[in-house]
Amino acid sequence: MNKRFAILVTFIVLFAAAGFAQSLKEIKPERAGMSSERLERIDGVMRSFIDNHELSGVITLITRRGKITQFKAYGYRDLETRAPMEKDCLFRMFSMTKPITCTAVLMLVEEGKILLTDPVSKYLPEFKDMKVLIKEKDGEIITEPAQSPITIQELAMHTSGLGYGIPASLSPTLSKKFDEANVFDPRNTIKNAIETIASFPLLHQPGTTWEYGASIDVLARLVEVVSGQPYGGFLKERIFEPLGMTDSGFSAAEKDWDRVARLYSEVDGELKRNMDEEDYYKYGTLHGGGSGLVSGAMDYARFMQMLANGGELDGVRILSPQSVERMSTNLIRDEKNNTPWFNDRAQGFGLGVSVVKDPAYLDSLSSVGTWGWSGYASTYFFIDPEKEVAALFMAQFVPANAHQWWQRYTNLVYQAIVD
Repeated sequence: MNKRFAILVTFIVLFAAAGFAQSLKEIKPERAGMSSERLERIDGVMRSFIDNHELSGVITLITRRGKITQFKAYGYRDLETRAPMEKDCLFRMFSMTKPITCTAVLMLVEEGKILLTDPVSKYLPEFKDMKVLIKEKDGEIITEPAQSPITIQELAMHTSGLGYGIPASLSPTLSKKFDEANVFDPRNTIKNAIETIASFPLLHQPGTTWEYGASIDVLARLVEVVSGQPYGGFLKERIFEPLGMTDSGFSAAEKDWDRVARLYSEVDGELKRNMDEEDYYKYGTLHGGGSGLVSGAMDYARFMQMLANGGELDGVRILSPQSVERMSTNLIRDEKNNTPWFNDRAQGFGLGVSVVKDPAYLDSLSSVGTWGWSGYASTYFFIDPEKEVAALFMAQFVPANAHQWWQRYTNLVYQAIVD
């Protein structure tokens, strides 16, 4: 009797999870204040990206007022076999892992387990007594003591002093040593990766400079230590399963490998397979906070819409509205920007996401306060609280946004809003 009851309960839970995955409904755009005719402009532009050999394929998904107003797949997931891009294709998310990691951190804040102002060394002692690299001169590496400890918030803001390695212009010796350590090999463990990162000096004094780098990878290890769970397990139990994100994780099951969109780069004006990152989805050992996730368009749209809703979707609350507000507020004040591609006149940064502060310097029609992030393989999302719109762009091309696809797509989203 107990066994039959357990089987029944399991069936009910699985049925409910399947229902959740379908509950972000698609409606006629006009019901949400968008024009069907204007949304059709997206079709022609996306197809032009493919016809011009800029992208192999792409998926676009738009929500307004919590409902899907556009969800389409274009082109091919595999150019060689001409297999079409389909709505259930899987993608290497790269840095679109970062907002999910910052969500996990904020969950721990809400549970009273950590404070954003806590020194990370309170939980990861390898970050005590950090040094800051000044330069290398005549083979001697010159450093100075960090003037303050790295805080959890500085990690989430990319103002910790960490980069994605050591520039050879500062220290050829340490640059070579960091590269040889192969920190971000997907077969590495996050524990080993973070301990290696902590063994190198910082690039800047904590809290002084915005430098895009491995900061949010450190937060994944923080989540492991504080929660007592492997990072991938925490995300699965606390975020993915509650939200019905059945296609998200640090690897794809072998049975799903054919659903993974192939990765391309441009070579002599043509799209060629990029094999350097091709197997990204197969390993799943390095559960990094800054990169590593595999996901699908509907899965990530559910995460995006949860944030757009103030932390809740389908009766499942992941975060409080206050935490989402902190995440999506520009927290940059006097910090110097040391990342050339980041337009700090137009955008600031919150916790794992950029925030539009002055659209006059932005090359799209975004509103003040629009926020989101992107990934190295040309995935991208944004949330505009003022216009009640959120949008997702899923492609697989490196380097990211090579032909300003995101800006053109963003403008297409906004021009379709008619109320």
